[in-house]
Amino acid sequence: MCVIQNLTVHNCTTHSIHNLQYNIKETAEYEKSYIHLFLDEVDSRRECDALGIIEDGKIVYYTYGEIERMIRKMGMFIEHVCDDIERESDSNEDDENVTANGSDSTINDRLNGMKGGKNGEDRICEHECSTGRLSKKRSYVGIFINNCIEWTITDLSLILTNKISTTIYATFGKDNVRGIIEQGNVKVVVAGVKEIEMLRGIECLKVVIVVGKERGIEIEGVKVYYYDDVMNGIHKHSGREDIAGTDYAHKYGMGYSTRNYAHKCVNEKGSVICAEPHDETQRLKRPPLPASADEITTIIYSSGTTGTPKPIPLSHRNIYTSIFALKYGRSTNKFVGINAGDHHLSFLPLAHVMERLLIYCFLLINVKVVFYSGDRKKLMDDIRLVRPTIFCGAPRLWEVVRDGIYSKLGVISRLLFKFLLFVKRTNVLNGVYTHDIADFLAFNRVKHMFGGRVRLLFSGSAFLDKDLKIFMESVLGVPMYEAYGLTETTGGVTTSTDKSGVGWPLFSDEIRIVDGELVVKGDNVCTRLDDENYYGDDDDVWKGWIEQEQKAYEKNVRDGRVNIGEYGKNEADGEDNTCGVGDDGRSNSDEKSNTKDDGKDKMHDDKGGVSGAGLFRSTKWFRTGDNAVVVDGNVHIISRLKNNFKTIQGEYIVPERIEKVFKSMCTTFTDIFIAGDTKHSFVVALVVSEYTPEEVQDEIQKIARLKKKEGNLFGFEVPRHVHLVRSKFCDIEGCITVSTGKLCRKGVERAFRKEIEEMMTRG
Repeated sequence: MCVIQNLTVHNCTTHSIHNLQYNIKETAEYEKSYIHLFLDEVDSRRECDALGIIEDGKIVYYTYGEIERMIRKMGMFIEHVCDDIERESDSNEDDENVTANGSDSTINDRLNGMKGGKNGEDRICEHECSTGRLSKKRSYVGIFINNCIEWTITDLSLILTNKISTTIYATFGKDNVRGIIEQGNVKVVVAGVKEIEMLRGIECLKVVIVVGKERGIEIEGVKVYYYDDVMNGIHKHSGREDIAGTDYAHKYGMGYSTRNYAHKCVNEKGSVICAEPHDETQRLKRPPLPASADEITTIIYSSGTTGTPKPIPLSHRNIYTSIFALKYGRSTNKFVGINAGDHHLSFLPLAHVMERLLIYCFLLINVKVVFYSGDRKKLMDDIRLVRPTIFCGAPRLWEVVRDGIYSKLGVISRLLFKFLLFVKRTNVLNGVYTHDIADFLAFNRVKHMFGGRVRLLFSGSAFLDKDLKIFMESVLGVPMYEAYGLTETTGGVTTSTDKSGVGWPLFSDEIRIVDGELVVKGDNVCTRLDDENYYGDDDDVWKGWIEQEQKAYEKNVRDGRVNIGEYGKNEADGEDNTCGVGDDGRSNSDEKSNTKDDGKDKMHDDKGGVSGAGLFRSTKWFRTGDNAVVVDGNVHIISRLKNNFKTIQGEYIVPERIEKVFKSMCTTFTDIFIAGDTKHSFVVALVVSEYTPEEVQDEIQKIARLKKKEGNLFGFEVPRHVHLVRSKFCDIEGCITVSTGKLCRKGVERAFRKEIEEMMTRG
């Protein structure tokens, strides 16, 4: 039955689960891109510090006005470069863009009769490009650098000029980088000096803009430019001046057109929308190029935990919806502690959607963002220098922090530290993050390591162990928001500071659990993937719920929690008797009394949604691939469905659930990996431990006996054989994705294939 708690519909087996505070009008009616929001902030905060870099042990800040100027310079240079590439490409085609007398087809010659394509992706660009012709296609530009201010400047400049950014992880490897660039036909890449070698020999690549101080870089068949020269108003091509005797900043830096005769934007009918001002001050006020909210703005590649990285195209609406959810959560006090003037250190990969969205949001709130120095080994030095008030990390980072603390403690000190953790744990579980004695004796020193100003922690990108979360909250004395989401959902789906589960939907999503799988719908969900990634529509999902609902109904009747007829459907008359509320705050029973029977299922509204689910634009339910349950008002992620398997006897194995059971009570090992296959009736384990095999096996059996009594473990889930691993999985090549810190199960299986096969053949 439906229950309202903290303005959220939950404990519901027949309705979708969503946040009642969500206001769909904010996203449904917004038809612009993120750059419009940013430029609005620039107008009100022009002299305020926005982004910072670490230089020679000091922080150098750039104001909103300076950031805008750099964005426009970079955007116009990329526009110029893309126009050149298009012109060269056109000149090699067989008279496609040449008139009968051999001259280029002008704008006025080609405007009449041209129509836009589906979703605006192939529509005529409303901007007159430098060649004096209309561009039919939008350019793809790659960003291939580690976190730095140049990354964000490039990103925002591409939104400004309506280009499509393709983000590339620096840790993908040469083969994957080549595949990404060739697959997307990316012709322009902004890259760091260290990444240059991976870009050699890629045929489709035409231009590289190098970020860094090194000069004289040459790549065969590729024009090389330098980011600093673009910002300084003079660009050089492979070490020689390309535009001699001209003021590049004046001629190209601020306007969209790069030729004197092409100083206007036109619509499809040929009418002038806006003239190109010659005055530099006026050029600063030029609006962004027209863009549809449903056009693709970026392509983000998945981290590759399951193999080759796959492209995820996200639209302007996807991005805006997720930003709105974060901002709305702050305005409704769901995210406490995020204020103007806060400080954030950016070191999580910007190629990952989480860090990118946070920076987008922080720029709108006036949170000062400082990019780390680029050296991971000096990260703690950067933290002490910046003294962040908001700290965002991934589970792998928290593990490094915990292990680093313990490694510096002696035997006696470690015992005292663990005792103080135990003492403070009760406070933390009750939402109190201070303990005078424990903080004075131990934890204030740890907080000082993080600069002493941290008020809020964010964790994402991978599963966060409950004990690890409590550890970080205890030693730093602040709450931690754990976010669950995917690239396909443009970041977060749920978030919470609760110690169990990953929370409830953000204001942009509604969710369901169908056949054990978490499915998501909302304006932040990518809808351009293959059909296998979605359930067809609301009706398809509803069909999958009928049997599930009946089982829940019967169980509730048996347990005495409800009376017959007060829960779910009464099969005799087909009436919906579920208790709940609609989106207008009325109960479902009130709605039914005022609604005529039109032959439709009363659980569905006119838009195909389910009681309170008609708010959302998208009808596609995205399949997350995660096995999940809802317990005590929280979504709990159990495992990845693709990691599960059946034994030869048909027993269903969920490796990640078994691993969590053992890790929750272990003392002789720090990590465990469950392996098995469909050819055997048992599972085996790889265990990270410094103890002897006998000691580890004894503890596994003790935990198994206890958990079997509690009903949390079956006999076939207890590993029959154990192989000890002396190194952590994160220290073994291929076992961890460097970009996100997630365990790569296929990588572990490859690294220990011989050991796993030997244990399985033992029987």
